[in-house]
Amino acid sequence: MRKLLLFIMFSILCLNVLGCSTNGVTIEDLNRIQDKISEYFTDNNEYTNLVGYGIDTENKVVVVTLIDNSEKQQEWFKKNVINSKYIKFEQGGPYTTSKITLGDKAIEIKQKDNCDNEIDEYYDFNVGKVYLVCLDEVMLTDLDVTNPLSEYFSKTFQTFDDAIESLTENMNIKGLIKDGGTTIYQKNNLTIIRCNTIDGNKDVYIGSKLETNYCK
Repeated sequence: MRKLLLFIMFSILCLNVLGCSTNGVTIEDLNRIQDKISEYFTDNNEYTNLVGYGIDTENKVVVVTLIDNSEKQQEWFKKNVINSKYIKFEQGGPYTTSKITLGDKAIEIKQKDNCDNEIDEYYDFNVGKVYLVCLDEVMLTDLDVTNPLSEYFSKTFQTFDDAIESLTENMNIKGLIKDGGTTIYQKNNLTIIRCNTIDGNKDVYIGSKLETNYCK
């Protein structure tokens, strides 16, 4: 009985304090896998088969999306980048890829073909969220280093406001909505809508030639 109680107490401590996982992997482990992937593609940014990658916290895996998700390409990834049972490969594409220069930076967007206004949550910055509209991934090149835009948001600046302003300052203002201060920025086929409504909506929408009603 005493051993059973000790086991239960350790399990609670492990889950709530130490971050242990019942499937043998912790968020820290997944972060290390993601960092390894980021490190590889920072040094080898000519690879064109990668759509994006990120942590699925619910299923405790790192999701890697490939344009060609064949077994051959998966094996190449495992051999050259990282091999882990906590990586889940997913099919990406088909896409229309565009590259937009923003000052000393460049953004590459992968647009989903035949997309019917599909909105995906992409990044949480505490007071709001970033959503991609009919985009599968956004890659940003800064100082010859290419990473997902989400990493640029989380690691480059102290605040999200600074990060988003570093992009929109090189875009044209295409609209100001009288809802508190929502601003629509555009350059080529890239649109960023930065919500700033009276009721406190601070969300950001990124897509291609977006409508103006997302912040409602």
